[in-house]
Amino acid sequence: MLSDCEQSIRERAYAIWEQEGRPHDRNMVHWLQAESEIGIGNLVRSTDARDARKSSRARRATHANRINRKV
Repeated sequence: MLSDCEQSIRERAYAIWEQEGRPHDRNMVHWLQAESEIGIGNLVRSTDARDARKSSRARRATHANRINRKV
């Protein structure tokens, strides 16, 4: 069974192949282009998620520091 990422790459490569008129000799080019596009999308989403976690941790730490100072 394919991973979600690999399935997304496969579907995107197929779409690129169709857009280019279904040439017989460009399958690797299409795969690499799709991989690049999907990889960039995954990187952006993982970076956004990582930044959100850092921001959330920072807010909790700031809140905890304020509570500790009041005591």
